[in-house]
Amino acid sequence: MCAIDPSYNMTPEEWLYMMQKTQFYEWIGDGVFAKMTVGYDEDARGITYNIFLDFEDLAAKIKLDNMNKARDLKEGDAKGWNSTQKEVENLKEIEVDNQILEANAIKRGDKVLPR
Repeated sequence: MCAIDPSYNMTPEEWLYMMQKTQFYEWIGDGVFAKMTVGYDEDARGITYNIFLDFEDLAAKIKLDNMNKARDLKEGDAKGWNSTQKEVENLKEIEVDNQILEANAIKRGDKVLPR
């Protein structure tokens, strides 16, 4: 998933290539978590585009996500899967990857927003 750059204009060829698979986009702002799904169906009527927008209260989503993650980690640990340890290791790997991506973005001259 990625955010749409509002200043980028797709060519018709890029649009057709992108729409071969359903596209998912997410935004966070003003305490709202927004999701947009764009896809199409082709039948006897021709091509029909489907665009769905979902909005969630960000604080409620974060709370529910954290509760679900804590439950899943606890259940995984109880089953001997070492879920909490694997989660910590995964978060460390993600942090290293993010640092590399941000450094590369800065080298390209992109603007990196503080986290």
